[in-house]
Amino acid sequence: MKMAEEKNMEEAETEVKLRCGVYGEGSVFSVEIQSNADVEVLQEKIFAKKRYSERYKFDASELTLYLAQKKGETTWQADDDNLDALLQGDVDKKYMKMRPSWKLNKKELFGPSFTPGDEEIHV
Repeated sequence: MKMAEEKNMEEAETEVKLRCGVYGEGSVFSVEIQSNADVEVLQEKIFAKKRYSERYKFDASELTLYLAQKKGETTWQADDDNLDALLQGDVDKKYMKMRPSWKLNKKELFGPSFTPGDEEIHV
């Protein structure tokens, strides 16, 4: 029983670096977050990092996040020349909207054993 508790503690304390792209801006940046955090926490971290409160009049909860992996696919959006055009366009409906109440380690999002790779976008 004690080993199971320790394993759960380790999983709870795992921090991951997620790369995020911003529609309309074309910018890419990273955010470090606990792998078991709610999407709501990711919204708040992105909102703070991008200093949206200084530039716009909306709350972090109004920030819409999309998983940068097309529905039904297993590869992440590459951070390459095609990304610039994608981020300058309209929101692609092939990407799943992330609900604030969901956990990042939810199977449909990043899963329990997510490891970020190089040159890929996650949100």
